[in-house]
Amino acid sequence: MKIEIDVSDEISPMVQRMLEHNPSYMRHVSKSLGWWFQKNTKTGVKRGAPGGVPFKERIPLRVRKAVGASAASSWYGRMKNAIGYSYDGKGTVSIGWTSATAAAYGKIQEYGFERNVTSSMRAHWAAAGYPLSIGKKFLSVPARPIFEPMARELRPQIGSYVENKLQSYIKENVTFGKKNRRIYKVYG
Repeated sequence: MKIEIDVSDEISPMVQRMLEHNPSYMRHVSKSLGWWFQKNTKTGVKRGAPGGVPFKERIPLRVRKAVGASAASSWYGRMKNAIGYSYDGKGTVSIGWTSATAAAYGKIQEYGFERNVTSSMRAHWAAAGYPLSIGKKFLSVPARPIFEPMARELRPQIGSYVENKLQSYIKENVTFGKKNRRIYKVYG
């Protein structure tokens, strides 16, 4: 899933006018907003409750480790590192998964899925010490959405974030990216 952020409805007309007449401000504000959204989304996943809604309970870690040694101890495991943003030009930023593999696996996790229980799966779980009941026909993984709930949680803060960032640029307290840029002053 990919989220696109458009701040045109969230900011005052004065700020909108400044962004329209200063393309570099729009580029820097957009990139900063993408970074901020990405950071907060990763934090939401780490706490197991993006958007303030806790994920549904999952199989205990000891059971997951017994069945598969590579079971992640935290929500989404290392997948949370694959949450990123990209500046698409013209002031738009997309937030989502940073690889095709992460997007495919993330979609499964975000929307949930069911896996049919096969005889070999039954034997594997039994060998791990956790036999599945004979009536169990499928294993269900509940949906664990992250992007939509985080967008709802962060939406009210976007306008003020953009205005604060823009004020910082106007006051020339600007450090874009990893390089500090020199601020020139003209003396008359």
